[in-house]
Amino acid sequence: MKTKIIFLSLAFIVTLASCNKNEETSKNTNNEKLINDINVSKLNSEAKRYYGNMAKFISLTTPDLKSEQLSKIKSAANDDSDSSLNPIVEEFVNLDIVDDSGSKISFFDLSESEKELFLNQWATAGADAMTPKLNNQEIGKELEEYVQIQNDAFDEVMEELGNTGKTNIKSSVSKLSQNELYDKISSRVIERIKQKSAVYAKELLLRNPELSKVMKSSTSENKYPDYVDPNKVLEQLRTHANRVDVLINLPSTVWLSAYLYYYEPLAITKYVGIGTYPPGHVSIVKQTKTNLPTSIYDDGVTISSQNSRGVIDENVNLHWNCKAHLCYVRKREWRWRGFRSGFVDVYPNADKVIAYAESQRDAKKPYCSGWDFITAKFRDNCFICTTITWRSFDLEGFNTHRLLARWMPTIAPADMLLSDNVVEKHFIK
Repeated sequence: MKTKIIFLSLAFIVTLASCNKNEETSKNTNNEKLINDINVSKLNSEAKRYYGNMAKFISLTTPDLKSEQLSKIKSAANDDSDSSLNPIVEEFVNLDIVDDSGSKISFFDLSESEKELFLNQWATAGADAMTPKLNNQEIGKELEEYVQIQNDAFDEVMEELGNTGKTNIKSSVSKLSQNELYDKISSRVIERIKQKSAVYAKELLLRNPELSKVMKSSTSENKYPDYVDPNKVLEQLRTHANRVDVLINLPSTVWLSAYLYYYEPLAITKYVGIGTYPPGHVSIVKQTKTNLPTSIYDDGVTISSQNSRGVIDENVNLHWNCKAHLCYVRKREWRWRGFRSGFVDVYPNADKVIAYAESQRDAKKPYCSGWDFITAKFRDNCFICTTITWRSFDLEGFNTHRLLARWMPTIAPADMLLSDNVVEKHFIK
């Protein structure tokens, strides 16, 4: 399909999220900001590399792909693990793009010049959204390193495939369904993150042997590093939280979280002294700030899956007396209007997201353990904290798993925080 648009200038929505905006579920905002208004010089360099690499991947692997060839591909929102497309391509297959009349447009039907401009603008908007996360004073340095290692792995693969230009790289991917280039990159990323996280975890225990002995405690002499008075946590939630917001806890370090989630889940018991949740934790906020319980002991503040308990309602005193990133979930709907082109933010239906999570609580689904933990993303007979949250949003078309990691068989909290569709609004401390 050919569009009549010759020059495209994309825009993105600045969602500074007043508290009530999130409650307008399934509605779009009308606040648009031209992409040219983004100060590119202020963007984090690793964020720019990350989205630039994703754009490069699409440019290299799908130059001749048309929408009719993709019509039978199941939406990524339905988690089709048998799909012949890798997560990066699926992202672009499922982009919501409409023209000024409301007619749907496929990225793959744009002209070559339009695709190039779209990818540049898409990468700029993505880097703009990721930059505050990588610049976060509490954990941004490690998140930046986490992304940098993935960027380095991507660049290494590209260099190995050939330095003479796109032709050699394209020839290495003879059939898109084989996902050759993605597999090369993904394998290298996994290898590097595994190496880094394993070294860090080992060094952490050497530096702090007491971590393998000291149990979780909120007493004055044994407070864990990320401990926050639960009354202060509830106060901040009652000021900033909205229904269907997401709480993400990354105690101590991104690398320990990655290590325990992806490579040594059975080693979690070694690190019980680090915080409330040694590998991190993720939950869905169940009420708006005005309807949150007034007591730190009341259940129903959040819902998630807990070790040995499965999917449960949580309170602040036992489950969220710690530092946490309070985020909201959204995705973009692109609007094409020539120089006025841009996009609006679309929010999930809070009732449907929470209803699914609650249905799994009532079904008494257990917490995944052993091999089930390692492959938890592909299971709905058991859940860990990240997968019950991810699946509850994913069924409504909001993928909260970081783009390059969507084929990983489980989900680490850091990869949810770095998702395109997850935006931090307040840091609880």
